[in-house]
Amino acid sequence: MESTHGYAYEARKLSETLTEIDRQREKLDRLPRYYGEDLVEQSLDAIREQQRTNLAIAAREPYFGRIDFQPDEAPEPTPLYIGKVGLQKADTGDVLVADWRAPVSSLFYSFTGATDTAQYVSPEGVVSGTGKSGGPQRDPGTVVPAQRNDRQRAG
Repeated sequence: MESTHGYAYEARKLSETLTEIDRQREKLDRLPRYYGEDLVEQSLDAIREQQRTNLAIAAREPYFGRIDFQPDEAPEPTPLYIGKVGLQKADTGDVLVADWRAPVSSLFYSFTGATDTAQYVSPEGVVSGTGKSGGPQRDPGTVVPAQRNDRQRAG
């Protein structure tokens, strides 16, 4: 399996995430707003508007943190990106970015800086494993959020 560390991996991950955001925004933009009386359609329109809002937020800053988490039963750690809003791949439902309020995000906030035993409470129960900081290594305390640069399509 390819390394999940280093600039090239992070640049590709950011590009893939932004591409998915753009795809989902374009799909929603093709759907007209609903202004009729039907309550079901009004509810669906409200959901689509919230998705538009969330995607606009994600387009500016898809995620602000990463932790690598390896559940006890997994053979290797998986990068977990944390953002202001959650994002899933539209075609598979795979989580690309976990919402900062999601239970799994507690791993990021409780991280102490070393490889630690960690756990979080999911709807399926407690998930235990090992967590460590992920991504390119920087000086401690330096925060570099993932944001679009001027070469990437603005949101």
